[in-house]
Amino acid sequence: MIKAMPKEKKSIYYQSFHQYKKPRRIWPIVLLCITALIGALFTLNKSYAQRLNNGEISRHASLPNEVGSGQLFFNEQGAMGNTSKQPAYNKSALLINSRASFDINGLIAKVTVEQSFLNQSDNIINAIYAFPLPENSAVNQLQVQIGERKIIGKIMEKAQAKKVFQKALKTGKKASLVEQHRPNLFTNKIANIASKEQITVTLTYYQHVEFKHNVFSLRFPMNITPRFQPNKATDEQNLLRSMAEQLAFAGSINNQQNIQLSIALNAGVPLASIKSPSHDILTSPINQHEQVAKDSVVSHPMSVKLRHGQTKMNKDFILEWQAASSTTPQLAIFKEEVNQETYALAMLLPPQPSPSASKKNLLNDELESHFTRQITFIIDTSGSMQGPSITQAKQSLLFALSTLSSQDKFNIIAFNSSYTTTFAQPQPVNALNLETAKRFIAQLQANGGTQMYEPLARALTVPQQEDTTINQVIFITDGAVSNEQALFKLIHQTVNIPRLFTVGIGHAPNSYFMRKAAQFGRGTFTHIGNVNQVQTKMTELLTQISQPALRNITLQFQPLHLGTIEQYPSKIPDLYLGEPLLVAIKTKMMPDSIQVFGELANQGWHQEVLLQKNQQHIGVSTVWAKAKITDLLDGLVTGNDPDTVKQSVLETSLQHQVISPYSSFIAVEQTLHNEESSDKKSQLRASNSTPFPKTAIGWQAPFFSGLALLIFSLYWQFRRAQRVSA
Repeated sequence: MIKAMPKEKKSIYYQSFHQYKKPRRIWPIVLLCITALIGALFTLNKSYAQRLNNGEISRHASLPNEVGSGQLFFNEQGAMGNTSKQPAYNKSALLINSRASFDINGLIAKVTVEQSFLNQSDNIINAIYAFPLPENSAVNQLQVQIGERKIIGKIMEKAQAKKVFQKALKTGKKASLVEQHRPNLFTNKIANIASKEQITVTLTYYQHVEFKHNVFSLRFPMNITPRFQPNKATDEQNLLRSMAEQLAFAGSINNQQNIQLSIALNAGVPLASIKSPSHDILTSPINQHEQVAKDSVVSHPMSVKLRHGQTKMNKDFILEWQAASSTTPQLAIFKEEVNQETYALAMLLPPQPSPSASKKNLLNDELESHFTRQITFIIDTSGSMQGPSITQAKQSLLFALSTLSSQDKFNIIAFNSSYTTTFAQPQPVNALNLETAKRFIAQLQANGGTQMYEPLARALTVPQQEDTTINQVIFITDGAVSNEQALFKLIHQTVNIPRLFTVGIGHAPNSYFMRKAAQFGRGTFTHIGNVNQVQTKMTELLTQISQPALRNITLQFQPLHLGTIEQYPSKIPDLYLGEPLLVAIKTKMMPDSIQVFGELANQGWHQEVLLQKNQQHIGVSTVWAKAKITDLLDGLVTGNDPDTVKQSVLETSLQHQVISPYSSFIAVEQTLHNEESSDKKSQLRASNSTPFPKTAIGWQAPFFSGLALLIFSLYWQFRRAQRVSA
């Protein structure tokens, strides 16, 4: 039981307490500290607001989870006088006009999209333009017209882009560093859009045409559909669902808007069909009187249009085309002249089966004979492969053995802290050797370290037993290594390297290492994520590499000259079924023709394409520049000087306006030269000198409420102490 403190002791306690605390002396200091704190917070608030106005920093802003087509998002809460805490770009401006043009040359498409929007609100708004991009695409041109203002995007060196950005802000211009939030989402911020003002965005990007199952295809996003969110969702998902509901009405309006599409299709090879599974189209030759050499391989460029001229934006547009059947490879050349230099893109298309022919018939009948193969399988049995990974790897290997031809030779190398081989040298495929290999695989267990260098070196240097034999390595691993650079150098420096195909096992393989290893080995990378994918994925890979359509490929110009030629890739890989091949070339001396030589299984092969001086295939120089930048960056992996690589990459990036790790895409408002436009611009700035209102930060009200309570609490404690001491 707690006893009450005697009155005498209590008085002594409070006297000593007050004597120690000296409240009358501390109170002015407390008030002074609070006043200083308030002043500092007001200063920080003002500085923060100024930086927001200048665009140096941006508030938290969210976009809808999915963007179905080009859309302009704005935030009504960001208008003058609104005090929202966390504004989000969750309103969609009205789309009033759209058109898109496509210039397709072989496997490359240049796409230009022009869209106009209207600010229907009564406020000056800040907005974000968002456009969904194919993952293998790159933006290289941007223009935004806002009333009489114009914003131009271009690629600059990163440090210079930052200086231009800061200078634009200081001079009152609007600028933004263009962002790509996800590999497939392009966004650009646009400030100070007046009420009832029209915004026109023109965007140009390049993308690769998809080639699958011997069909070329291109998809263009046009559908604006709110995505479904589950009922039991997180706070973030609920926010996205709320935004989707807000966008539903605007999306339904936009889906009723029309779009014009125009396509120039230059496939480079004779076509069996052109169709669209999504829309009704009309096709016609662009130039029906084109004169071509008798023996050259060409196809007439085709114009593709919508049958009714335009269509509703309620579903994506898909275009598909298929090459005419052929039992031998086909060659197409695309050419572009820029700054008195000739850029050429050679596209090699593998043999195409007739519509009635199966893949098996193509291999056995239409290709008159086969290459023999020498295959080395490498299987990773290190500790990181324990569990499902080693099971998948062993299943992949057993399945691969079942697909070998009696003409092939094979061997298996298993490694962890050390490595073992099934045979001393590759052996013929027969029942006895296959049974030995199966017993070898059955006893494999995952444990130990990951010493990958020696087994890989052994596989890459196995002598090719016959000149007509194709030497291949299939490497099954999770790629969990730290000495990537040493392995890359080994692959890159190997003379007469076999074709290296990597197979990634597990949910999270080292994809970077495995993709680059396959690239340096002129092969491909395949990922197997679970046991159910083993047979499907391995079937696709083994079918593809079972019979090269053409090997030992070289290019030659006519007439022969000693001019400088830059070719990427410098070592041309073999041509395989189902996978076209691109070679990008630059020369200062335009040739009359380009010849391609190679070896079929039973004979030599060559084809020639004449180059016409008046032909221009847009985008070829861009493809060459991207290929060169990739090659230069690969030099970092193989030990080239980083400063030299950076300088060369920057020169190529800026000259051809191709984005790189050392450059940025910056959009800057251009200066208006007439006084009337300048006056309007000044009025716009005066009317909206604070794009994000000072009250929009959202913390002031709760902060000052809490501060008032703190002061009252301190005062009450002070008065109480005075009464007790009295």
